Amino acid sequence: MSEMEILAWNCRGIGNEAAVQGLKKLIHQHHPSFIFLWETKISDPTYMRDLRLKIGYLNCEAVFSRGQSGGLALFLSDGLDVRFRSKSNHHIDVEVRESDGSGIAWRFTGFYGHPTLSERHRTWSLLRELCEQSALPWTVIGDFNEILHSSEKEGGCVRREGQMQQFRDVLTFCDLFDFGYFGSPFTWSRAGVKCRLDRAVGSASWTDIFPSARVSNLKPIHGDHVPVLLGTYRSPPPPAGQRRRPRFHFESFWVRHEACAEVIKAGWVSDSWNQPMFQRSTFGRRGREIEFLRGRLQSLLALPVSTVNQQESMELKASNRRAKNRLAGLFDNQGVWQSTEKGLEAVVIDSFGSMFRAGDVDLSHMNSVVDLVQPKVTPEMNSMLCAPYTAVEIRATLFQMYPTKSPGPDGMPPLFFQQYWDTIGTDVVAAVQSFLHSGQLLASINYTHVCLIPKSAFIPGRLITDNTLTANEVSHFIHNNRSSDGVMSLKLDMSKAYDRMEWVFLEAVLPRGYLTPTRGLRQGDPLSPYLFLLGTEVFSALLEHKQQIADSLGVAIVDKHEKYLGLPTYLGWNKTETFAYLQESLNKKLEGWQGKLLSSAGKDLLVRVVAQALPSYTMSCFLLPKNLCDSLHQKCAKFWWGSKGENRKIH
Repeated sequence: MSEMEILAWNCRGIGNEAAVQGLKKLIHQHHPSFIFLWETKISDPTYMRDLRLKIGYLNCEAVFSRGQSGGLALFLSDGLDVRFRSKSNHHIDVEVRESDGSGIAWRFTGFYGHPTLSERHRTWSLLRELCEQSALPWTVIGDFNEILHSSEKEGGCVRREGQMQQFRDVLTFCDLFDFGYFGSPFTWSRAGVKCRLDRAVGSASWTDIFPSARVSNLKPIHGDHVPVLLGTYRSPPPPAGQRRRPRFHFESFWVRHEACAEVIKAGWVSDSWNQPMFQRSTFGRRGREIEFLRGRLQSLLALPVSTVNQQESMELKASNRRAKNRLAGLFDNQGVWQSTEKGLEAVVIDSFGSMFRAGDVDLSHMNSVVDLVQPKVTPEMNSMLCAPYTAVEIRATLFQMYPTKSPGPDGMPPLFFQQYWDTIGTDVVAAVQSFLHSGQLLASINYTHVCLIPKSAFIPGRLITDNTLTANEVSHFIHNNRSSDGVMSLKLDMSKAYDRMEWVFLEAVLPRGYLTPTRGLRQGDPLSPYLFLLGTEVFSALLEHKQQIADSLGVAIVDKHEKYLGLPTYLGWNKTETFAYLQESLNKKLEGWQGKLLSSAGKDLLVRVVAQALPSYTMSCFLLPKNLCDSLHQKCAKFWWGSKGENRKIH
C-alpha cells in the first residue's frame, strides 16, 4: 500500500509572491502527493499553468475565482492513479486508486465552506450531496468555516450551539468523524480571535485502510491560516536498526503449570545462564494467539448479529488497535515533533531529568519554615524505628504488594517472589538487608521503565465527590460572604507533589538518614507516602502563619475557581451554561461512534454504559436543569434510532 501526504492551505491569494515562496517551502519540506489550495484568487488560466511549472506539479485541476474572491486548485504529483469526479466553487472531488495492485480505491475531496453565515446552509447541503454520490472510503480536508465545539475557539463572541450542531449533524449524516490533529489547536487567527476552521475528516472505512493517518497543523507561513498536512500511513514496522527485542514478562498463568516451579528452582541454584527458555519451549507464542483472539472479539462486537465475520476484517481490526496504541512521537521543549528513536529518547531524558533534578532552594527561607514544625517522635519511637530490619518484616512487606502490579525491568512482578519464596526468599532477604544496613545499592536494581499512562489517586473510605462538595461549599460561602474581614481560598496543584519533593528539604526535616540530596519520591515505594507527609506537615504548620503565606507563595488571584476535580465550584443563575460541557462531551462520544457498523446490542451497550453514564459523576453532586437532561436524552435517542441531521426517524 503506497503512502502519501496531502497538503491543504488557505493561501489567501496565490498570485502573491510571498505565498508562492511559502508554498515552495512547504513542498520542499514535505513533498506532498496532493496539494489543495483555496482562496487562490486566480482567474487567469495562463498564470495557473505557469504556477504548475514553478512548483513542479504538472497535473492540476482548478476552479477559477470570480474577481478577487474564491478560487480552488488541486495539484497532483506524477505517478498517481486519480480520476476526476466533480468540482464547484467550493469543492474538488477525485477518486484515488492504489498503485500496488491491491485494487483498493478511495475518495478525496478538497472542501471550502461558505465564509458567510447566511450561506452556511449551502455548505452542509453540498456535503450531503457529495456523500450520496459514492460509497467509497472517503476523506475530506479543507476549510469548513465552522467549529465543532466551543473549545475550538478563543476570543471574540461565543459561538451559538445551534450553529455548531449543524456541522455535527452533517458529519453524522455523512458518517464522517474528525481526525484530530498534532500541533497548534487553532488554524486561523486574526485580531486576537483564534479558531480551528481547517481540518480533515473521514469515514471509518477510510481509517481502516490508513489506520495510522495523522493530521498536523503546521506552523504559519503566510496569511492568517496555517497549512494542514494529512499523512496517509499504515503504521509500517520501524527500520531494522530501530527494532527492539520484546521485553520479558513473567506471566501469572505460568504458575499453574506443574513444571514451572521445578524450572525456577533448577535455574535459581544453577550457575549456568544457558537454560532453555520456559516461556517459548512450553507455551510457544501464546501472546500472538491472545492478540489474535482479542482482535477477533473486537470485530465480532462491532458487527451486526447477522453479519458473518471474515478473517481479513479481524486482522484489520487488530492492526488498527496496535496502531492506536503505538507512540508515534513526542513534542520537545521547543515544540518540535520528534518521531525517531533517538529523538524520543532525548525528549524523555530531558523531561524526566528536569523533573527529578533539584531546583534552587532558598535555604534560609526553608529553615524558617522547618522551624515551625514541632518534634513529635519520642526517644522510644526513634529506638523502634532504628532497630535492624528482620526477615519477617521484609517478607511481610513483600506479601502486602499486589501480585501482578509494577514488574521491574526484569519482568518479574511481586507474584514471582511470593509464589516461589521458599526457593528465593533467603537470597532476597540477604539482598534487601545488605542495602538497608549499608546504604549501598546496585544501580541495575534501581532501574525502571518510563510508561506514559493517565492515572488517578484515591483514598480508601473517601469518595472523590466529598472533596468536590467541600470545595463547592467553600466557594459558595466566599461568594456570599459580606463581612469586612474578607476570606480567601487557596487552590494548589498537587499533581506533581511527589516529583517535586526536594530531598534537601527532607534532610532538614529528618535529622539523619542515607538520602542523597536531589528531588523526587518513588511512587509505589511504601516509604514514599510517609516522606510526603513530612511536607504536608510543614505546610499545615505554615497555614497557621498567614503573613508567611503571602510572602512564600506566588499565587494567581481569581474571582472564582472554575472547576475542581472536573466539576464546577460555583453555580450561578445560568445552570445550563455551567453544565454545557456535558453536551460537548456527549457530542464527541457520539461523533466517534457514528459511521461504525453497530448492532442493536452494541448501540444499547454504548448508550447505557457510556452515554447515559456520562453525566453520572456530575449528577452525584448537582441537580441538572430539565432542559439539559432533555437535550442529552434527545441526542442519545437520535443515535439509537439512526437519525441523521434533518432525516429524523419516528420513535
